[in-house]
Amino acid sequence: MKGKVFWGIVLLIILSIFIFYLNCTKNSTKYEFRIGHYLYVSNTGGSVENKIYIISTETDLVVDSISLGPYKWPSNLALSPDKRILYVTVTLFDTLTHSGVLTHYEIDTRTKTIKYNGPNSSTKISPDGVYLFTPIPQEGQYRIFNAYSHQIVYQESTIFYPVCFDKKAPLVYGRGEKPNEIRCFNYEAKRWIQTIYIRLRDGSIPGLNDYLLSPDGNTLYLLARQYDYYFCVYDLTQDSLLIQLIINSIGQLGIKPDGNTIYVTDPGGGGACVKIEPPPTGNLGVFDAQTNTTLPSISLDPLSDSLTGHPLGPFYIRINPDGRKAYLTICFDRVLVIDLIMNEPLKAIIFPEHSNFTLTHIAL
Repeated sequence: MKGKVFWGIVLLIILSIFIFYLNCTKNSTKYEFRIGHYLYVSNTGGSVENKIYIISTETDLVVDSISLGPYKWPSNLALSPDKRILYVTVTLFDTLTHSGVLTHYEIDTRTKTIKYNGPNSSTKISPDGVYLFTPIPQEGQYRIFNAYSHQIVYQESTIFYPVCFDKKAPLVYGRGEKPNEIRCFNYEAKRWIQTIYIRLRDGSIPGLNDYLLSPDGNTLYLLARQYDYYFCVYDLTQDSLLIQLIINSIGQLGIKPDGNTIYVTDPGGGGACVKIEPPPTGNLGVFDAQTNTTLPSISLDPLSDSLTGHPLGPFYIRINPDGRKAYLTICFDRVLVIDLIMNEPLKAIIFPEHSNFTLTHIAL
């Protein structure tokens, strides 16, 4: 009888421990890491502990953060094609000289540890993940590094700012020395393919602020400025400007993975966080690439409040690999989530502790 009571007590203790562990697991703030399901957002706040926030694209909640430390200002962000490395451009600010030095961090997305810290990196990565492209304008240099060894594999004394890649060929498009110049470089053959000079319909020379390449590699979508701001469509096969539309201001472009829809952000005349005329419209522009026509814009007004003011001025945009959602940053305390199936605002991811700082660059 005593033996049965003893083993009954032991069984009860084991069961209690199991239930306690189960409850602890359910209430844990930790999350299960899944490669390729996260959005990364940087903040810059002067001397504060600068961070890169990690947002789950499944729940649209902040699940973690990576601390860079004070006086380390992150700017450009990009993910490797396999989503295992987060590339970050960091400005190391010296409080004595009041100057900054640029460097690059490569962060393991699973462990959130820095795998590489140095100049031989970039946030411009070839679609195969092998090459990193870095302009050095102060030296008049353009360099390509091997992403694994960080050794220089090519350099040239020229001005070239890589912007977008052809996913079907080893080609990178970027800005040249002139404001309307787009150059194309074959990074496997290490040779220039073509140079394009964009002119508006009246023959004037615009400055190019942003552009992206269609998935088939045949079309460039451009944001340009002259006396006005323009959204343009350039056919690479015909070497001609197909579409030129006046827009409110210069933001950034996003494209669905199937290439059928283009999105244009409107931050207002200042761009990013500078508030000058014209004010933003509070809309996300939509362009149908199949018919080359504009579609009804998406109002962001439901995601504003008394803190952000009206209207919102989004700048950076990233679109989910499945094309179902877009993420926009504004210069306040939130990231906007847009439902691209219903073409309507979904929610605002709010960062209350950083309402006085700048949420800027994003990677997805």
